[in-house]
Parts: sequence; structure tokens; C-alpha cells
Amino acid sequence: MSAFALGVIASIIGSAVFALVSAYFASRFRKQVTAVLSALLGTGVEAVYSNEEEAASDLVQYARASQTVCILNMRAFSLLDERRPLHFLLRSDQRVDRTVRILISDPNSPAVDARAGEISAVEPTYNLDRYRANITDSVRVLTGLACGNSRLSVRLSTAFPAFGLMLTDDAVFVSFFLADKIRSHAPQYRIGRASPLYRGFQRYFETLWQEGGPAELVAARAEQAAI
Repeated sequence: MSAFALGVIASIIGSAVFALVSAYFASRFRKQVTAVLSALLGTGVEAVYSNEEEAASDLVQYARASQTVCILNMRAFSLLDERRPLHFLLRSDQRVDRTVRILISDPNSPAVDARAGEISAVEPTYNLDRYRANITDSVRVLTGLACGNSRLSVRLSTAFPAFGLMLTDDAVFVSFFLADKIRSHAPQYRIGRASPLYRGFQRYFETLWQEGGPAELVAARAEQAAI
């Protein structure tokens, strides 16, 4: 079995344990308990958060300190929504030595069809057309921003990501795409750079990035449809 497969298995086992920690321990005790369980399991998980809101300050702190930030997401709402913690990464006045790479789902991929079905079960007002339109709009906006910002790049993925990622120089933040939750409401896990899981998630992102396609064609179609 490959190291990556072992890493994914370990992450799934670890996520189940840390989800319990997140659910049953008060936040002031969670850090100590997480450290103990992480050492026992060898996962390298440094922190667990109930959701994106609880992780917000750390997401911003690690992203601001990093020269390279890699984001894997389906709709990229965590970047485009001004109320969300990572929106600052898209501003042109950010540090000039920071590279931001965004891997977003191809709106025409089967992965989008599958996830739209899950989302519609949680939010009945959602359907495939609306979900696909959200992603198409995100691709259009991100591509437009990247045209005027050499430190920002965007690619499309047709894979169904089991989890969303934010890779920074010192840690990776992971949140799983759960069938019964919007991703921002799901638990988030911070894994340190020294962990084998960090390297596994890093390789996963790089593989999808290399296999991904350019976002410009989808963006051009969206612009044409809007005329």
C-alpha cells in the first residue's frame, strides 16, 4: 500500500477521533486533549475546530505568515465572500512575495453533480443549476483577478475532493466534504508541516494541480453568456 493511501487511511481514522473531541470537549480543553491523542495516533494534528468560524483567526494567521498558500475548494466561497476569513488573500495590496494557487472544481464535472445532490439535501433551495452557476461565477471572478495579479493563479479540477484544503508553509488546514453539512460548518483540522499527513495532502494537491485544466475557457464562456 502506498504512503499516500496510508496517509489517507490515517487521516480518516484521525478525523473520526478528533470529531469526537470537537463535539464533546469544551474549547479550552480541546487543545490539550488533541495534543495527547495526536501523539498517540501519530497523525500530527495540532488543533481541531468545530467549524470555519472557530478556525478563522488561525486560518488568517497562518495564511498571512506564509509565502505560498494553496487552496483546494469546490466553489471558493471561502475566498470570494467578504465576510469569510480568507477573502484578504485576493486583495492586490497583500505582500508581493506571497503566491496564491487556487484549485476550484470544473463546473461541468461529474463531481459537481454529485456534490450538488448532497447540498440540496441540506439546503432545499439549492439545485444542480444553481450550484453549477455559483462555481462558474467563482471561476469568472477569480480568473479576472488573476489576470491583473501575477501572484494569483487558478486551475480547474474534475476530481471529487474528499476534503477542502488550505496549505501554508507551516501547516495544512483540512475540512471534509460531509454529505450532511456545508463545508464551512464541518470540523476543521490543523496538521503541522512535520507530519507525514502534511506531505500526503501536499502531494495530493500538487497531483490535482498538474492534472487540472486552465480556468480561462470556462471564464470566457461565462462572460459570453452574460452578454
